[in-house]
Amino acid sequence: MNKFQHEINIIYRDILILDLTSERICCGEELKQFHWRCFHANTLSAAIKSLQKYNFHVAIALISATQLQRVLHTINALNEAQDNLIWVAISVDCTLENDQLASCLPRYFTDYHHLPIDWEHFNQTLGHAYGMARLKQQSPPPVNHLNHENPLLGNSSLINTLRSQIAKVAKVDEAVLISGETGTGKGLCAHLIHSQSKRSNGPFITINCGALPASLIHSELFGHEKGAFTGADKQYIGHIERAENGTLFLDEIGDLSLESQVNLLQFLEEHIIERLGGSKTITINCRIIFASHINLETAIEEGRFREDLYYRINILHLHAPSLREHKADITLLAKEYLHQYSPTHQPYALMPRWRRCLSMNGQAM
Repeated sequence: MNKFQHEINIIYRDILILDLTSERICCGEELKQFHWRCFHANTLSAAIKSLQKYNFHVAIALISATQLQRVLHTINALNEAQDNLIWVAISVDCTLENDQLASCLPRYFTDYHHLPIDWEHFNQTLGHAYGMARLKQQSPPPVNHLNHENPLLGNSSLINTLRSQIAKVAKVDEAVLISGETGTGKGLCAHLIHSQSKRSNGPFITINCGALPASLIHSELFGHEKGAFTGADKQYIGHIERAENGTLFLDEIGDLSLESQVNLLQFLEEHIIERLGGSKTITINCRIIFASHINLETAIEEGRFREDLYYRINILHLHAPSLREHKADITLLAKEYLHQYSPTHQPYALMPRWRRCLSMNGQAM
């Protein structure tokens, strides 16, 4: 078999490389040896054309300190065009000591590499990302055995009280603050409030204030006009505007910068926004639900949170209890999760490690 025939028989995996930097790093030849076929895009329109033409599972984004915002905005747009892409970052000139980079990495990228590239290691990263993307695409959605009308699982007095409070709060079209530790179900409570409210047919828009760099918060919340800043090559509708006639859920509100808190306070008082770089005011009709894992009263005392904003958002208050506060529900929760993650419902490779060990040892729960 000659070289030409050999290459015909090789199955190449397509990968998109988003390069908005001026470095023009060449990955094509280096990745070709690992059977990747690279398609470079240096603009949003070029990347979208590639998405329409080829079947990508994984994409690489080259990021730099000067182009970080532009790259993240472009990734947002591409994720709207194709929501099953898994992104890997290559940093051209910034490290994890860069606060902006460190805060955006978990939200946008499954892994991070910097120059010079260890191509063997990088290939392993891409292979893992490719496999996970294929599994996500092929796996059927999990069957939910919870009560669809009220999926808040638990029979303790605390959970029953929370259910009752959610039902009451849902009927009142006012701001809600949900407190509770990370992982206690604040997002689920917000969804339930929306689904039981008169706005249930409207959009439910979520933004995690703690996952975005401070420099992106204003644009993400209020949107921007074309040309508002370097890289703003088209108009962007912010989360608040997208929530028109629906519900906006601002998670981890305690992580919002003081400057952004001022802008949010103005919106809560007037229900009017102005896109970054724009001159037209827009009236918004939406309900806002806030959540925080930190004690906001303590944050006020420490000067990290505005007192006037706190009283504006704390009109209706719910507390999502931690599991140690309602231990009576542990057995019920354990049975539900065992049912959802049992071998008959989940591929072996996706089972939690402890469950795989029990399966291998022939033990039953």
